This record gives sequence, C-alpha cells and structure tokens, in this order.
Amino acid sequence: PYAASKIAGEAFTLSFSHTNGYRPVVLRIFNAYGPGQSRAYAGVVSEFVSRVSAGEPPVIYGDGEQTRDFIHVSDVVEAVISAVEREEAKGVYNIGSGREVKIRELARIILEASGRGDLTPIHAPPREGDVRRSCADISRAVRDLGWKPRVRLEDGIRELVEHARKKGRL
Repeated sequence: PYAASKIAGEAFTLSFSHTNGYRPVVLRIFNAYGPGQSRAYAGVVSEFVSRVSAGEPPVIYGDGEQTRDFIHVSDVVEAVISAVEREEAKGVYNIGSGREVKIRELARIILEASGRGDLTPIHAPPREGDVRRSCADISRAVRDLGWKPRVRLEDGIRELVEHARKKGRL
C-alpha cells in the first residue's frame, strides 16, 4: 500500500501538470537521515542511534541481509535545489546514494562510530511485507540535475553520532 500510494501521487502530479501546463518534478527520496531527525519519523538510522545512545543494542528485524539506500539530508537539500534551479528538469528522479547497504552493516557502522563495540545487535522476527532490497538508480538525477551525493554513509553516521553526543544522548 505504501508504494502504491507513492505511485498514485506521482501519476496525479504528472497528469495535473500535463493538464495545467507546468513543469513537473518528482523526487523519490530514499532513506534520508541526519541530525535533528525525530523519532516520530524514525527511520532505521535514527532508531539504531537512539538505542545505542541509551546503551541498548540495535534491533534488526530478520537476518539483517535486507538492504536500503541511505542518503544524508544535506544531499537531499542539494537535489531539491538542483531540481528547482534546472529549468530543463522534468519528471521523476530517484534521490539516494546509489549504494545498497545491508542492515547488519548499518548496525556495525553505528556501533563503531559510537564506540559501542560491546553491544551486539538483537535479531527479531522479520516484518511481514518488508522489502528485501532497495537501491536507487540515480543516473537520471546525476545526468539531468547535475547532482550527485557527496556524504558517505560512514561520514554521515559519524556526524549524527557527534550530534547525539552534543545533545547529551550518547
């Protein structure tokens, strides 16, 4: 249902723009993360950092082999600016890192950046309907928007952990 709602929104936007004569640009933003992200919209990155900050191990649903494409919020902002400023930009663009990362690898990166190698991830039963693999094909965004992600996941996680430390959460 989530994916269907996204596709329906894109179809509505493209149809409406065709009927009303404006330039449609749709950005499909993959798993965005960064400082200030609330737990109200808790992606796996913020959830893992929150748990580790509390001295609790990350919880991995399933075997941890499922993958996601993580994109730093500053890279998302740059993509939005490029989409607005490039008048030739039109249509749907995937905004991600273009890198497929296993959830167990994400947990390792966060534990390492937090200095919490003493914690071992807990595995819980897989979530029904969970997507096994997700990775953005960003080639169109690179070509048409002149955009590419700059923040490596490991660097973004270190920044996020430092932000948590400054806020007294780690």
